[in-house]
Amino acid sequence: AQSDLTISGHAIEARLYAEDPANNFLPVIGTLHVFEPPVSPVARIDTGVETGSVVGVDFDPMLAKVIVHAPTRTEAASRLALVLDTMAIAGVTTNRDFLVATLRHEAFLAGDTTTDFIDRVQPRTSVTVNDALLAQAATAAAMLGQEVNRSSAGVLGFLPRGYRNSSMPPETQTFTHGDHTVTVRYQAHRGGVFEVELQINDQPAATPAQVRVVDVQLDNGTITIEADGVRTPHRVTPTNNSLVVQSPAGTIELEQAARFPDYGLVAVSGGQAAPMPGKVLTVHVAPGDQVNAGQPLVIMEAMKMEHTITAPTNSVVVEVRCVVGDQVDNGQVLVILDDGVPPATVDS
Repeated sequence: AQSDLTISGHAIEARLYAEDPANNFLPVIGTLHVFEPPVSPVARIDTGVETGSVVGVDFDPMLAKVIVHAPTRTEAASRLALVLDTMAIAGVTTNRDFLVATLRHEAFLAGDTTTDFIDRVQPRTSVTVNDALLAQAATAAAMLGQEVNRSSAGVLGFLPRGYRNSSMPPETQTFTHGDHTVTVRYQAHRGGVFEVELQINDQPAATPAQVRVVDVQLDNGTITIEADGVRTPHRVTPTNNSLVVQSPAGTIELEQAARFPDYGLVAVSGGQAAPMPGKVLTVHVAPGDQVNAGQPLVIMEAMKMEHTITAPTNSVVVEVRCVVGDQVDNGQVLVILDDGVPPATVDS
């Protein structure tokens, strides 16, 4: 009977779409490299996709309806935000961050949700990427990377992590995100502790000097790191050309730079390259300098011998890609010249 029906608490539904809120909510397509709802908090998730599903142009881009229930509306909104925030999604841009920002916005929690809510309140459409998030994500990616390398070691796999029989420099991994380059240098010590140093765009980044790997699951890319007494879980998912790093602070996509540059990929016009691996001893020129044919540009040391890289023609120095003390590889471009300079314009 109608009288038997009661209302208990509050339920809220959010619709998760493959769309880009930062691009006027236009639909996007792609492959879901990962799509895994969290084990907790409890939520009803109606979906027709899974890891590996392709979001194409033939169907509606909705990925899931996510529904939660709680005693109060505020609790329901907070729970739904947490469910969305902890879903593992990689490969396709979604409105997840926009939904989470909306659910946690003070105007939404206050019930101020008129039809002009989005235009008036303008919840953020994506995670705000700052140095702290970049540093945290890059550290997690580097730590997981070294765990993967350690587990797959085909030689001396029985040795403890980070074992060295002599003093060695730190390991280095470099990642990029848009215009940002993050370099992670780390050195392993006993007990799963790593000394970590980060640079963002060649500037030191504020980061804990020591981090500890508390737990790692290589089968799904989850890793928990402890820094300054705080444990933070991460999930690192490799996609075609990048790593998607998810943490409570947000999800960010990083591209991992090759450990050893492939200088054969791009032919640099006017590039003067190192003839063999070695150390830069002297740099004689700077951008804008005019040089004569045969004039020394860089002196490097290799195999206990000095090698002088000289200008092949009368030129202007466009770019210098090394500094004194650099260890350079065979074929690495050190100086770029523009040889379209008439001889008369070059000082003799």
